[in-house]
Amino acid sequence: IQKRLLTYAFDSNGDFVHIDEVPKGLACNCYCPSCKEKLVAKNGGTIRIHHFAHASARLFHLKQPL
Repeated sequence: IQKRLLTYAFDSNGDFVHIDEVPKGLACNCYCPSCKEKLVAKNGGTIRIHHFAHASARLFHLKQPL
């Protein structure tokens, strides 16, 4: 089963944008169309498919002890 990736989001102006139309990381200032949470643009690499991820998930992983 292939995981579905979030490739569209709302920007800070409320416009529906594609992942390749925004700056990478938190600089995208995008929000989830479903839950309205802040997103991180993961669109700087060449190996994985460009997609958005919830910023809260990113912060959760950063806070985990090693």
